Amino acid sequence: MSLTSLPKAELHLHIEGTMEPELVFELAARNHVTLPFADVEDLRDRYVFADLQSFLNLYYAAMDVLRTADDFTDLARAYLDRAYDQGVRHVEMFFDPQPHMDRGVPIEAVIDGLRAALDEVEQADRMSGGLILCFLRDRGPDEATAVLAVASSRLGSLLGVGLDSAEVGYPPGAFRDAYAQARDLGLHTVAHAGEEGPPAYVWEALDVLGVERIDHGIRSMEDPELVARLRRDRIPLTVCPLSNVRLGAVERLDLHPLARMLDEGLMVTVNSDDPAYFGGYVSDNYEACARELDLDHNQLSLLAQNSVNASFAPAERKATLLAEIDAWAEPAAAQPQRPAGAAPALRLLLIGPPGSGKGTQGKRLAERYSVEHIAAGDLLRHEVEAQSDIGRRASDAMKRGELVPDDLVFELVMPKVIAAGKANGYVLDGFPRSVSQAEEGRPIAEENGVAVTMAVRLDAIPDELMPRLLARAQSEGRIDDTPDVIRARLEVFNEEVEPLLDFYRARGLLVTIDASGSPDDVWAQLQAAVESS
Repeated sequence: MSLTSLPKAELHLHIEGTMEPELVFELAARNHVTLPFADVEDLRDRYVFADLQSFLNLYYAAMDVLRTADDFTDLARAYLDRAYDQGVRHVEMFFDPQPHMDRGVPIEAVIDGLRAALDEVEQADRMSGGLILCFLRDRGPDEATAVLAVASSRLGSLLGVGLDSAEVGYPPGAFRDAYAQARDLGLHTVAHAGEEGPPAYVWEALDVLGVERIDHGIRSMEDPELVARLRRDRIPLTVCPLSNVRLGAVERLDLHPLARMLDEGLMVTVNSDDPAYFGGYVSDNYEACARELDLDHNQLSLLAQNSVNASFAPAERKATLLAEIDAWAEPAAAQPQRPAGAAPALRLLLIGPPGSGKGTQGKRLAERYSVEHIAAGDLLRHEVEAQSDIGRRASDAMKRGELVPDDLVFELVMPKVIAAGKANGYVLDGFPRSVSQAEEGRPIAEENGVAVTMAVRLDAIPDELMPRLLARAQSEGRIDDTPDVIRARLEVFNEEVEPLLDFYRARGLLVTIDASGSPDDVWAQLQAAVESS
């Protein structure tokens, strides 16, 4: 099956690097710019680079033709048309405002022009995307903060900030203040690191800048401790194989570390970087890697899934794209059909107060029926421990004494529900926790054929739960969990859960189990309820 038909996201794409020689000359004529190249073929013949700096010299010379908002719209439109044909369904587009501002081009013209092209494809329901403003690292942190201040006039058009240009000799830690300001503005953060620079730059990008994604990162493989960190925290790496070879970071494509990165369990993605200069757009990268690294169908599908999961797209958009990738990976005609008379896949929600045994029973159900146990609390704790973007936002809410916002929980859990529901099924624990989450999530789940088919209430009165919760608090050292605190927590739960119970009761999906007995007694009731459904 063609890899251009594989739906994918592109997360490492410099829009100025998509300017084909023909467009360079077209815009030069439009804007009366004299080029230092004889013709299109002369320019194309110069696309041979010894290293990153030799590429950047030509890159900045060619972008001199970009002068107006319409120029940037035409540039982005040309890329988006080509990318759509290559299977790109979501793009997070880098742009470099500083060299344009040097030529007197207002940053508003740059952003508005690019955004206009993105709006066109979004309105046509072809693609989604956003803009990531990149700071030029060789221009220093003071200029970065100044550019960010100017760009604040178009804050609503920006998705995030990044760090690019010449890497060696410009460690990312110097840009700490600019990144802190960007986060305060609500922007996502990424940074180029570990392309030509050492693994130490990747560490700095993570620990000093607090980035959510690493762009390139191939030299991370030189540091086993860093590899373990990237794997543990699920830090995405936006790798650009053809670019790495063209710039000499990797000698040959068959020596590229992409396959080893997959083997190490890293969340690696494939991207085109500056495709007009490096010999291929994103599907060209996929196809070259499949051929030279002997990647199989499952690995290629995983790369596409990683690209979506690593994106900053909303949870609903991610779920849609992941479903499209699943359809590519397992065409309906080739999917095994459920035997006639076989029980439908289990898609069960457990609702119960603290101490009711949701975690224990959820695990038993998952094991018994070979489905996934999705515990929202466990997922959130992992994100907090990993200090991911979701984890940091959740931790901030908890420090303020607030519940973790619904949108964070939804963003974290919903894609997992879609994926598990399309496989063998799931047992949900702690999600949805409110009617608003249930109302938002159910249409998406229904559209994907993975909606909850049974909601089980584990019912127990506070006096029966109190001994369990006090024993748990003592064993886990929770000194603040006094009887009064626990009783108040249970009262709040009972008040807030009733509308959620009504939601599932009205749909005929609610079953109530007496959870006051032993775990085995509760398990027996659960099994009976599932088997009779």
